[in-house]
Amino acid sequence: MTQTELNLTTFGKISDRSDREDRRRMVTALGLNGGWMTRADLRKIGISDRTARDIRRWSKGTIIFGQRGFRLARTATLEELHKCAATLNSQADAMRQEAAEIWRVINRREEK
Repeated sequence: MTQTELNLTTFGKISDRSDREDRRRMVTALGLNGGWMTRADLRKIGISDRTARDIRRWSKGTIIFGQRGFRLARTATLEELHKCAATLNSQADAMRQEAAEIWRVINRREEK
């Protein structure tokens, strides 16, 4: 394996061959770039916005995101890693709050 490639077995479940190819293409591009790649950059190599987000989510922490796009975690600064983790924690908190609100609606309905 070259320095610009990741072991794709570190990723989550691979659903089909096209997913594997998209992952390979994105990881290779991020490795060769060595820095941030925007969604527009990734679209140029055939990776849709949704696919890029899914690949990042499946990457088990090997790809991060930020205001500037996507980046391999191994090339990111500690500050960039902290910002990504903090953003994910904030999103998780917001989702937990939303779930709690929905549970309150469910409970009110079940009490009737």
